[in-house]
Amino acid sequence: MQDIQAARQPGRETKFGSILTILSGMDLSYFAKAAMKIIQFIYVKEDVEETGKTLQQRFQEFILDGENFAEELPEGLFRGVTFKRITIANWHVASIHPSALLSSQDQLETLWIWFTPMKEFPWDTLPLFTQLTSFVLVGNELAAVRSLRSLSLQEFDVSANHIATLESGWSAPSLTTLLMSMNPISAMPLDFFVGLRNLREFHCFGCHLGPTLFNGSLRFHSEMLTSLELGYNGISNIEEGAIGGITSDTMVGLEGNNIVELKEATFRPMLEVLARGIGFLNVMDNPISCGCSMAWIVLNPDFLVRVSGYCQDGSSFRGLDPNLFEEFCIEMNPPMAGNFSTWIAENVLQ
Repeated sequence: MQDIQAARQPGRETKFGSILTILSGMDLSYFAKAAMKIIQFIYVKEDVEETGKTLQQRFQEFILDGENFAEELPEGLFRGVTFKRITIANWHVASIHPSALLSSQDQLETLWIWFTPMKEFPWDTLPLFTQLTSFVLVGNELAAVRSLRSLSLQEFDVSANHIATLESGWSAPSLTTLLMSMNPISAMPLDFFVGLRNLREFHCFGCHLGPTLFNGSLRFHSEMLTSLELGYNGISNIEEGAIGGITSDTMVGLEGNNIVELKEATFRPMLEVLARGIGFLNVMDNPISCGCSMAWIVLNPDFLVRVSGYCQDGSSFRGLDPNLFEEFCIEMNPPMAGNFSTWIAENVLQ
């Protein structure tokens, strides 16, 4: 309420009094008892006296933060009032009318909706927000995400929802960060990443992608991918070609899964790429057997330095003795298809 009190002070009428005038154009009757709290959370970042723009265009941020709120953002809520940033957190907003935010379609840069019971978003309106760069929908109750289409969007975060299915056909050429962690996603649509050619980060930590990642499941089409996080997905088997399109600087996180063997056919193509840059493979907290099936990594220093993990007995990969693998492990010939070998113990028990 400090802003409202300040509006009544001499010399402050031009700045804060005008804010109240603009708010009169909004449908504040909808907010009922919350109306005054909403006013408290609206800020003007620019000096009214020093700019030639209309006052309406100088609204920067709209924040709703609290409890006991109506269940819908209705049509015409903001009328002609526009904002660059809108944040809705810890309210009871379960739905948003498709036109509720459209007054800001040419100005809105960030839209954050946190921890509400919202189950659906008007995805068809997203292409209309031509300046939107950051769209965060964390901790809501979304069960699905429609095909994302946006020329401007750079960050999209739908972590901690109830999303189980995804549609293909995404087109977001500016998207660099895609965060989907802690959702019950069990599979990625075929060619899901084709329209995301500038992607730098993809996180699906704590999803349900296991037990098997099938061939072609995660095929990236970006030359700038630096972070791929797939930890704690219950993954025990990764087929050859399941993960493709990583770069030499990609950090591949597979920690906390159920991987027992680092199969050469699956992991050599990744390590050959990672060895050319600063990328690495994290397989910490997996029950990995460090028998002769690890020989192809242990006997290649360029590969070994790019893998972070421990054996079932607690030994660090980097503490394994290459001399023992050379002495007791045999590379079977001829190699398998793709020039991948099978390593067995000399006594043929491994």
